Amino acid sequence: MADDDLADFERASFTHDGKTRTIFRKGTGPAVIVIAEMPGISPKVANFARKVADIGCTAVMPHLFGDPGRDP
Repeated sequence: MADDDLADFERASFTHDGKTRTIFRKGTGPAVIVIAEMPGISPKVANFARKVADIGCTAVMPHLFGDPGRDP
């Protein structure tokens, strides 16, 4: 799974204290922040976020480290 496999997520940027992060968002409804552990947004984490969106919530995944959408 490559970054393109996250194409079904809306992308936005967030900057704080001089550091910019990409945020991946999907769904509507109450927000659920999905924080990936090392190594980052893997296919399993992205699929979990899709399930969160499928139940009527908004999944919000900040890209904190790693290569989004890829297996370690």
